Amino acid sequence: MGEDNLCRIYETRPAMCREYEPGECDYVGGDYGYDLLFTHPKQLEDYYHRKTGRRLGAPRPRDRRGLPVLRKRTCQSRT
Repeated sequence: MGEDNLCRIYETRPAMCREYEPGECDYVGGDYGYDLLFTHPKQLEDYYHRKTGRRLGAPRPRDRRGLPVLRKRTCQSRT
């Protein structure tokens, strides 16, 4: 985008950009109607940490009970 908010590579823009009208462009689209807008990965990581108390990529605490024990079921042949 140039200082005039016009695309500087309009004629050679990526195919993905060609599928959208100028009013749908994320850069100039205006209000998105979202409650939250993350423009950088660090913002999302911080938000996740505030909501969950955990950091992204950190191992989750394991359930102390572990896996349920499966009982072996034996079949007796009926003769």
